[in-house]
Amino acid sequence: MLELAFIKRVTRTDESHEVKNNLIKNFQTVIDKIESELSGSVRTEDERSKLQKLLARGYHELGVALQNQDQFFAANSYLEKAIGIRRLSENPEVAYSIFLQFMNATRAYRAKKIKAIDEFMPGWENSLSFELQQNAYLFREASEPENFSTTLHNLAYFHQFLATERENEGLFVEAHKEYQQAHQIYRNAKKIRERLRDPRRIAQSNVRIAECKLGLGRYALSRGALRTVCEFVDEASKLAEEVEKHYEEIPQEKFRMDDLESIRKNIEQLKRDAHCI
Repeated sequence: MLELAFIKRVTRTDESHEVKNNLIKNFQTVIDKIESELSGSVRTEDERSKLQKLLARGYHELGVALQNQDQFFAANSYLEKAIGIRRLSENPEVAYSIFLQFMNATRAYRAKKIKAIDEFMPGWENSLSFELQQNAYLFREASEPENFSTTLHNLAYFHQFLATERENEGLFVEAHKEYQQAHQIYRNAKKIRERLRDPRRIAQSNVRIAECKLGLGRYALSRGALRTVCEFVDEASKLAEEVEKHYEEIPQEKFRMDDLESIRKNIEQLKRDAHCI
């Protein structure tokens, strides 16, 4: 369908400056057309199902575009619509919309546009992990390893986010447990990506695994386990080197260098604190 081709084109290619400026308007035009077709005399249930799936995709991608322009409330509204449709059709891609809603909420929270993540996602700490895990298994059962690994990765990020929050609150034992969970799930996702031979996503996994190793290293430092700290530092350093090589080989990936720089700074800090050689 033309609408689907349009959505894929504007979200999977490097858009021109003009397209970027008009992306939200373009998505809204496509969505209006799909909604109009759905309200008309759709010929078969199969056609209606395809239009609903396309509409959910449109809502989701519009949510992405709005979030990228810091329009968090509007983004949340459209993501809710995407989630609603995908849940009704039992589409495991609902995991992507749910995770994006979480990311939108965290950005709004950090930008102090909302007082708590619960304003966008009531009960998120209890529900998000379950929903991501459940849909990850659906992807696995459907033999969709790429979607399975990505949803696992998103689940790991949820635990990493909790770890960071607990660490900032001074709840170091709780933070350590979350870092451990995130670390293991990232490693599981990375194994799948290695089988798929996806270097870009492997590098993404290495970044997150390194961050978790440093989180575990900070906990070890608080317990006085200096040798363990240095082991985590060495492991994180090796991962950072792998990621840097990947970024050098693929210039368009260099926009992710900020994460790598942050990892290197944390490595040096832990080295000094633990007197690593």
